[in-house]
Amino acid sequence: MLALPQAAPKWVYVALTEGLRPDHDIYAVEIATGERHLLRRNNVGAEGWVFDFAGSPRLATRTGKNGSVELVRLDTSGSAVIYSCSWSETCTSLQFDPDGRHVYLASNHGANADLVRLISLDVRNGHEEVVASDPAQEVDLDETVFSPQTRRPAATVYKGDAGLRYAWLDRGMQADFQRLRSHLPDKDLRLKSTDDGQYWLVFASADREPGEAYLFDRRTGALTLQYRLLPLLPRGVRPKSVPLVVLPHEGPWNVRAEWGYSNLAQFLANRGFAVLQPNFRGSIGFGKRFLAAGDRQWGERMQDDINSGARQLVASGIADPKRIAIFGLSYGGFAALAGAAFTPDLYTAAIDWSGPSDLTSLVKQIPRIKHS
Repeated sequence: MLALPQAAPKWVYVALTEGLRPDHDIYAVEIATGERHLLRRNNVGAEGWVFDFAGSPRLATRTGKNGSVELVRLDTSGSAVIYSCSWSETCTSLQFDPDGRHVYLASNHGANADLVRLISLDVRNGHEEVVASDPAQEVDLDETVFSPQTRRPAATVYKGDAGLRYAWLDRGMQADFQRLRSHLPDKDLRLKSTDDGQYWLVFASADREPGEAYLFDRRTGALTLQYRLLPLLPRGVRPKSVPLVVLPHEGPWNVRAEWGYSNLAQFLANRGFAVLQPNFRGSIGFGKRFLAAGDRQWGERMQDDINSGARQLVASGIADPKRIAIFGLSYGGFAALAGAAFTPDLYTAAIDWSGPSDLTSLVKQIPRIKHS
C-alpha cells in the first residue's frame, strides 16, 4: 500500500507487479469493489513514491550507483534526478507542502551537514532550505509532526538519552501538548491527529512502561485511557554487584539503542541481571561523524566502547566482575564473539545470535548488484 489519497477517498494506491515485470507499478484499487486500474508505469526503477495532496505521484525514490539514494521528479514529459545522497547519508521523503512545489525531507546531505534535520526542497530546481534541526545539536531528527489544518510542519521531534524532545512551530498545538504533558509526565508521547485536528490518539511509553494509548480532546482537555499493552510489570532488585548482560545492538550502521521499554532488558532485569545497551561509535542517530567513527573499527574501537561500558558498571559497583555475559544479534553477535576472543578476562559467557565469525567470508557471500 502506497497511499490513501484524500482527494479520492474511495481508492487506495498500491504497488503491484504484473506478469514478468520485475518493477512495481502504481495501481489505484477501489476499496469497495476491488476494481483496479494502472495509475503509472514504473519506468524509472522506483523503489518508493511520494504523492502530492491531489493524489498524483510526483517523486520517485530509487537506489543509484554505489548505494546512493536518488530522488527523481516525475514530469509528463519525462523524469529527472533532483536530489541524491550517499549511502552514509540520510535523505528520506516525508510529504509535499500544500503549494505543490516543495517537498519536506529528513536529510543530512552535504559536507556541512552532520545531523539529520528537516529541509524543504523545491522540486522545480532542487534548491533546499533548512526548516528545523535539533536545538541542542545532539541527535538526528526523529519525527516531524504535521498540522492537519495547514499540512505544514507543526513540530520536530528528537530522541536523546532522556527520551523524546519536541521543538514546536505551531503555538496552538504546543499549548495543547503542554497540557497533555502535565497529565503524562516522564513518558515518550507519540501523536496521531484526526483530520479535523480536534482529537489526538496518544501513545505513551517509558523505560518501564511498554505502552498505553489515550484519546485526548484538544477542545475540552479530556484524556481517556484506551488500553495498556502490559498492565502488570514485576519489580526489580537492588542494583549492587549483580550479574551483567551486555547487549550490543545489531546493524551496526542502521540501528541504535534508544531510551524506552525493551522486552529483553526487562525480562533479564526481572531475573536479577543488570543490562547494558551501549551506543558504540558507528551507531546511527548522532550524526555522520559519529557514524563514520565506526568505519574499519569492527573488533577495534567499536569493541573498546562496549568493553568500557561494562568496566564502568563494575567500577560503579553495579556489576559483579566475575559474572558478565555479552549477547547480541547480527553485528551484536560478532561483538559477542569478539568479546570472547579478545577480552576473555572480562566476559564469563558470550552468546552469538546469527553473528558473522569471519568477515572475509561474509563479504564474499554478498551478491553483487548489477546496474543498467
